[in-house]
Amino acid sequence: MKSLINFEMSDLPLVSICIITYNSADFILETLNSAKNQSYSNIELIISDDASSDATVEVCKNWLEENANSFVRTELISIKQNTGIPANCNRAVKTAQGKWIKLIAGDDILLPSCISDNIEYITHHPETQILFSALKSFTVINGEKNFLDPVKLPQSFLSLDANQQFVEIIFGKMEGVTPTAFIAKGLFEKLDYYDEVYKLAEDYPFWLKCTTNGYRFVSMDKTTVLYRRHTNNTGVAKEANGTLFKDRMKIFRQYMNLINANENSKTAFAKYYKENYFYFIKFCNTSENLELLRNVNKTNKISNTFYFLAQRYISVFPKNTFRARLLRSMYYRMLMLLN
Repeated sequence: MKSLINFEMSDLPLVSICIITYNSADFILETLNSAKNQSYSNIELIISDDASSDATVEVCKNWLEENANSFVRTELISIKQNTGIPANCNRAVKTAQGKWIKLIAGDDILLPSCISDNIEYITHHPETQILFSALKSFTVINGEKNFLDPVKLPQSFLSLDANQQFVEIIFGKMEGVTPTAFIAKGLFEKLDYYDEVYKLAEDYPFWLKCTTNGYRFVSMDKTTVLYRRHTNNTGVAKEANGTLFKDRMKIFRQYMNLINANENSKTAFAKYYKENYFYFIKFCNTSENLELLRNVNKTNKISNTFYFLAQRYISVFPKNTFRARLLRSMYYRMLMLLN
């Protein structure tokens, strides 16, 4: 296997490290320095900020004044009004001139060999359009990093074809390795970038777009990213305010024909709904929930009894009379027994 050491600079593709920031002032210097400390040399740095209210942009400007010469090219994008994560990512990707895109949040860290490891793999697997690897999550306690075990895509997922991976992804069975994604700029252009309808979810809808267009996910067995866990993680916010389930409702509508296309996806749809319907009821309105329940019922993978009880539970959920509370309690107990 030919090492990158043997390649001339002119032979190495330009890689765009795109750092996505929003109120990242507390962590951004560590992220920036991790981009600077890459062992790979042909890198441009794009920083895209989504109207931070803290000192993120000022910190980035000051850092770039001292370190811009470490990159082939740098650009800092800032706007005056927050537009959401997918739009922020799209601004960075569309500005990037590299053949390959490495997106990273402004609180995470690239390991020094991140880019070289990805390019090494791509060099020997030129058909690859999107590549994942392993990540290590960490928390900081009393100034010390505490690491969890590496997370990577399991072989059981990697052995599936694109259609089968779609089924796993849409029902939340893909491991959380988004920060490791290494993506061809051309793939973004073919698939029309991230969907900006989903303000807090850039990855999940894009992965579905990839697999439904026949792009199968692959991974290398190397750790390339350190993922910081803290109370302001976007993932925490998504769970807390129900955005995840509101977005899932929209996505299920978009892909309903594919979900109903085979027995495996219909079974998975019913299973996912039964495991999560209380969250849908909590975070989405009554008409949306009844529509979702009817679509699940069409798969013939839930019993008539479950359908009846869930339908009644959804109908009385918004009401606050004594009778409604009593019925909710009854339906809830029976649904739990059927789950």
